Amino acid sequence: MAISEYWQAFEYLKGWEGDESNDPNDPGGYTHWGVTRPVLEELGLTGGGDVDGDGDIDIEDIKRLTVEGAREVFYKWAWQPLGLTFVNTLELATKIFDLAVNLGKYQGTVVVQRAVNGLLIAQGQERRPRLIVDGSLGPQTRFAVNQFARPADRSALLACMCAEAAGVYRVILKHNEALEVFRAGWLRRAYSVPGNVVQECKLS
Repeated sequence: MAISEYWQAFEYLKGWEGDESNDPNDPGGYTHWGVTRPVLEELGLTGGGDVDGDGDIDIEDIKRLTVEGAREVFYKWAWQPLGLTFVNTLELATKIFDLAVNLGKYQGTVVVQRAVNGLLIAQGQERRPRLIVDGSLGPQTRFAVNQFARPADRSALLACMCAEAAGVYRVILKHNEALEVFRAGWLRRAYSVPGNVVQECKLS
C-alpha cells in the first residue's frame, strides 16, 4: 500500500479528531489532531516525540504540532507498527487505524480480532481457525483480515468491526457516567466507515 493511501487514512482520522481539544471530561486529555502526550512519549525523545526539540516531552510539544507533523507521528506510532501497509484494502486499513488511535492499539486490535472471529461464526465457517484475541495485530491477524477483501466480505467485516467497537464504547460509558457527553460522538464514530453515512438509529 502506497504512502498516499496512508495520507487518505489520516484524512479520515483527522475528520474525527479535528484540531485542538482540551475537554476536561475527555480521558485523553489535551489533544492536537488526535495526538496525546502518551503517544509522543511512546515515540520517545529521538523517535519524534520531542516536537519542539527542547529535550523533553510535554504539552508544548503537542501544541507545536502541525497537521503534517501529526500525520508523521501517527505513521510512526500506529500505521507502521501495526503493519497496515500489508492490509490489502484501504477501507479496512483505515478503519483499523482509526480504532487504534481512538481506542488504543491493543483495544483496537482486540476489536478487529473479535470481529473476524464473529464473522467466521456468522458465515458458518467452522473449519477456519479462529484468531487468538491477544491485542497484537501481527501477520496472522492481517492475513485473516485480508481474506475478507472482496466487496461483500469487506462490508460484512467492517460491519462487525463497527458493532464490536460500539460495544467497547458502551462498556466504557456504563462504568463512567461523566463520559455520557461523548456517547453520540463515540457511537457515530464506531459505526462510521470511510465513505459511508452513519445512520442515527444506531446511536442509542
